Amino acid sequence: MAEGDKSKVSGLRFRRLLAINTREELYHAMIRIIRLLGGTVNVCDLAKTVYWWNEETKKRLAYDYYA
Repeated sequence: MAEGDKSKVSGLRFRRLLAINTREELYHAMIRIIRLLGGTVNVCDLAKTVYWWNEETKKRLAYDYYA
């Protein structure tokens, strides 16, 4: 992420998201993140991310976040 960019999801919150391993924790974290984003998310992408929550998904999210 370039200096001066202000992400709506902080780096700390994002790292905590990547550390989640249970569905229950994931659902709660996603609700908080959706609220931070003002409720505007791609529902298809969100559903795929939650359904396929694994190391590969986390890796893809990290590449997207830090790009």
